[in-house]
Amino acid sequence: MENDRTTGAEDFEGTKKSWHSGSGILQAKVRGDEYDKTRFNWDWHALPGLTEEWRTDSIVYDKTYLRGASPYAGMASDGRYGCAAMEHRSLSGSYSVAEADKGFFFTETEAIALGANVRRSNTGQSREIITTVDQTLWVGTVTYSIDGAAPSTITQGANTDITLNPTDISWIHQGSVGYVLFPAAGQPLYIRGGASVNVTDPGNSTGDDVIHFALGHGTNPTSGNLDTYHYVMVPNKTAAEMPAYVADLTNRVEIVSNGSGVQGIYDSSLELLQVAFYSAGTAQTTGGLEVSSDRAALVQLRKDSGDWSLCVTDPKHEYAATEINLTISEDLEPRTYAYTLPGIYPLAGEMMVVSAAATGVSVRVELPDAANDADYNYQAALYAGAPILLNFANGDGDVSGSTNIYAVLADTYRDQDNPDTNFGELTKLVVRKSTSKQRDTFLKFGVFGLTDTIQSATLRVHTQADISSITASSVADTSWGETSLTWNNAPAIGAVLNSVNNLLADQWVELDVTAAITGDGTYSFAVSTVDGDNSRLLDSRENTNGNGAELIVVSIDPYLNWENRYELSGSDAGQLANPDEDALNNLSEYALGGNPTNGTVAAGILPALGNVDRSVFEYIHRRRTNHVELGLSYWVERNTNLVSGTWTTNGVSISGTTAAETGFETVTNYISTSVEDEQFVRLNIISE
Repeated sequence: MENDRTTGAEDFEGTKKSWHSGSGILQAKVRGDEYDKTRFNWDWHALPGLTEEWRTDSIVYDKTYLRGASPYAGMASDGRYGCAAMEHRSLSGSYSVAEADKGFFFTETEAIALGANVRRSNTGQSREIITTVDQTLWVGTVTYSIDGAAPSTITQGANTDITLNPTDISWIHQGSVGYVLFPAAGQPLYIRGGASVNVTDPGNSTGDDVIHFALGHGTNPTSGNLDTYHYVMVPNKTAAEMPAYVADLTNRVEIVSNGSGVQGIYDSSLELLQVAFYSAGTAQTTGGLEVSSDRAALVQLRKDSGDWSLCVTDPKHEYAATEINLTISEDLEPRTYAYTLPGIYPLAGEMMVVSAAATGVSVRVELPDAANDADYNYQAALYAGAPILLNFANGDGDVSGSTNIYAVLADTYRDQDNPDTNFGELTKLVVRKSTSKQRDTFLKFGVFGLTDTIQSATLRVHTQADISSITASSVADTSWGETSLTWNNAPAIGAVLNSVNNLLADQWVELDVTAAITGDGTYSFAVSTVDGDNSRLLDSRENTNGNGAELIVVSIDPYLNWENRYELSGSDAGQLANPDEDALNNLSEYALGGNPTNGTVAAGILPALGNVDRSVFEYIHRRRTNHVELGLSYWVERNTNLVSGTWTTNGVSISGTTAAETGFETVTNYISTSVEDEQFVRLNIISE
């Protein structure tokens, strides 16, 4: 798809043809030769899927104008279903005449084409603008039904020049492909075949029959209210199957929007929502599923066995953009996810943060950008438009903790029998242990974005075969490389962290590695076995099944962790609650090291006065040593009159700190008495 970064195909032929090849072409192949033969007999002004003026003059090839005028072009996919969209825009003076927002949505059985904002941008020949539904090899009889009427037929090869004026859903079938048309009011349908096709290069024609279907937009689509289109291509159908298919399609697939900056479809049988946001907007299904975006984005959301997959793409590839923010009316599990960017060699990306909202969740998708160019080997501009895909559990409403999922950055294994061989590019990992033969798998992860207290860390690997037992061990040296590690240069394997027994093939195995994770950083692990002479296989990150190892780190806000430790819930929870009805609320108990359940304030918890002389007196309070990391702020204020005076920090200074018990310190404040001998003093504590 052309944009301001890319162009269509080059053209070295005498009779130019390929000018429109990057302008949003959509083809359906069943036989495989539908377009191989017909390209010699095509009208190249009317390529399949193209929205353009139906010109009759010679096509030009001018590199000055071949590039598109809009940055918007991209796709989103979960590997099975996908969508794509582009802004078809032309530079002033270009041979191209039309503009359109073009969306392509692919479900299990069909391709759905939506067009909006179709308009004329250049004069051209002042002929009609059309959207070509298909121009393909004519195979057998053409069958069509207009507005639900009885089907009509056209014999293959017959000279055909038909203009129809459908007012309702209509369909066409030929060559194992069906086309369902949803015409706008007054939108004509053109069928051209045989000698009526204006062949661009008749001197090289092979004589193969071509059939052409198109929807008309008039010479000025905006003034004629013909500035949209909607059609569906469905392969592997017979003409007899088309009526039932149309009934199923209209019951199953909903067009959630086709204009106002949003295009999208919802397939209820797949629970699949695909949306192209050309700018900030909202898409909502009749069933109430709603997705909003704060900027241009491609979004695919699919529910599968109760869980969700979400793919988000920046179709403008904006190098300076840092994030896309979505709101989704479903209860996805709130957590922070680390995503991996696709490619031959997958690359660690950034974060996707899911947070509970008033209705559903908000999702902040961090994008590859200029600030992190070094992390992308100085190719952040390349990754700026990459699809970002993650899977989510259905949320249960518990947002007290967060879970970060980190994809493996590097994986390989070492082999005692082949001490100088590296195995880093294989789709499998191997573990083996016997008297003289050993193979160990090495895994490396980058952990980042942790701000809370770590509760647990779990290493997950996926088996390809039965294994009686595997262990996970720490590896202190993280400098090894996936394509360079061998038996001879592998780092030392440290203490065993966890082991699991009696594993089956095609199983996710979870190993507790909490003891090894202390915060952000790079971590390595070795996975080994005591399984005897037979080699046992695990999936590597190079395997296309997507079952590469991952590290799951569960963390919790330190304050919430403190509440959980004291089993506070309901009205007893919350920073302002005071469940034991003593002098301190929960936040004060937490900040000063108290117990919120014992009904008293232990000695040494409350602030106290220290030494007093003529010029100052000391005010001493407790403080957590990591208060900055915890977002806690402590400060002392004084006042000379509780009725009319003002609380101020003037005249208050910290003279020093001393260590208390683990995790706490005492802070000594000097308060000046030069202004007033009698003063009121208070300690403020807030949690940010």
